Amino acid sequence: MDYQRNEDTIFVRCDPGEEILEQLKIVCERENVRLATISGLGSVTRAVTGIFDLAEKHFYATVLEEPMEIGALMGTVTNKDGDVYLHVHAVLGKKDGTAYTGHLKEGIVMATAEIVLNLIEGEVGRRFVPETGLHPMVFQK
Repeated sequence: MDYQRNEDTIFVRCDPGEEILEQLKIVCERENVRLATISGLGSVTRAVTGIFDLAEKHFYATVLEEPMEIGALMGTVTNKDGDVYLHVHAVLGKKDGTAYTGHLKEGIVMATAEIVLNLIEGEVGRRFVPETGLHPMVFQK
């Protein structure tokens, strides 16, 4: 992984075999990113995506192990209990033209991943809500 910061934007390149979320967390910690949006593209050889079933309070994961293009990678950087919190979704295209989408839990880079962090002034936190089982954003008033 390598990256370059240009004022309020960080360009990140993830290399083959690297896990995308791990690399983004490293960059955010090094650069003290507290609030940002994430966008990106690239390719992966393995991904774990899924959907959270609110009624069951359970995350249903789909493990994909084949070459796929990242058609879209989007998300947010906030913080939870003082730590970097990444909330990332992806659209992954297979060679037969089908696509998978959902919350990204893991993404192992095939050739490259090019990701842009757009830094935003301020801070947004997260807190656990037992009724939903999720950690929604908490805004400072």
